[in-house]
Amino acid sequence: MLLRSLTLEQLQRMAGEDGLPYHDPRVQALVWELKYYGSGTSTRLAGAYMSEQLLAVAAEELGAPILIPVPMHKNRRRERGHNQTEALCRAMMPFIGNAVHYSPQVLYRTVDTPTQQGLPRAVRLTTVKNT
Repeated sequence: MLLRSLTLEQLQRMAGEDGLPYHDPRVQALVWELKYYGSGTSTRLAGAYMSEQLLAVAAEELGAPILIPVPMHKNRRRERGHNQTEALCRAMMPFIGNAVHYSPQVLYRTVDTPTQQGLPRAVRLTTVKNT
């Protein structure tokens, strides 16, 4: 219900210097829906918001930046059914046009690490070290 009422304008208003306030229940709902369900609503909303952020950074750079989604191991992708960073990148593309190069095949994940959700920070850092 929180996500249905969230708009791009609200996201823009709540954003601070450090980005969106993750502890806001609306932002948490947006991230959760995008990551675990890949809902069209969350993908479009996050894509519109993130494209604005990316274009702002791109305007300050020399040349066009490269947008590369974080790779997901094939087992995790099969389990989840989608890669949220690929979905987010695809949702951003209509807004950013040629200002950014999209390179989805540049990186790939070879190690199937365990899920990090719920693990203490120290354990998460150890799990992904050298992978």
